[in-house]
Amino acid sequence: PAAAPASKSSGTTLVIILAVVGGGMILLLVGAILIALLLPAVHTAREAARQIACKNNLKQIAVAMHSYHADHGSFPPAYVADDNGKPMHSWRVLLLPYLDHQWLYDRYDFSKPWDSVENTALASLMPSCYRCPSESDPGAQGTSYRVVVGPGTMFPGEKTTTMDGITDGLSDTIMLVESSDSAVGWMEPTDLDVTQIKFNVNPGGADEISRRHSFGANVAFGDGNIAGLGDNVSSETVEAMITASAGETIPPTDELDGF
Repeated sequence: PAAAPASKSSGTTLVIILAVVGGGMILLLVGAILIALLLPAVHTAREAARQIACKNNLKQIAVAMHSYHADHGSFPPAYVADDNGKPMHSWRVLLLPYLDHQWLYDRYDFSKPWDSVENTALASLMPSCYRCPSESDPGAQGTSYRVVVGPGTMFPGEKTTTMDGITDGLSDTIMLVESSDSAVGWMEPTDLDVTQIKFNVNPGGADEISRRHSFGANVAFGDGNIAGLGDNVSSETVEAMITASAGETIPPTDELDGF
């Protein structure tokens, strides 16, 4: 017998199915385009938030520095040395009581060096303010923030510095710098050596002033002001801002992003 002709309802159903599928594909395509357009904006927003968090970290540490000064009459030394002059404890450990980590300070054994078995057991308890949220490995125990140590700086070594001793002015003297991807543990009494750094921002070395942010490296000045130090700021200006009593005149610069 002859086959029965297809009903009009079947043809209509097919048209509807094709229309739905086609419409769905168009929606998927539009969605993909929107996501592609929005992703850079989302990334930018997230990085801006991380940069603000990094500056907040520096602000918290700078306030702790001043609280230490209020109690001890000076800023903390870059390190506490043993009887032979070897660095034994970092300023980051000395600041723990001023960062709401008195409990961690009490567990630290000052009679033993920072890398003793007893003290290295505390490495995983690093205060979050010692590491920039933009660092590649958020679970690492290396610090993102360091001081510049050596003659003429705010941190000449095991000796301490007072506010009155910073004759270049607290607002013109860098106290803390961002040093990204540092392998220096937060308890390790190792910082940037003023006789070895290049005074450039982000020159490509972990033992330099460097960053992971789009604008530049974040720094804290002696008065507690936080700023982003642009990549194009001259090395002469950076060096002048790191010295504490050399008498240089800091030239006006638009390479600072205030906070």
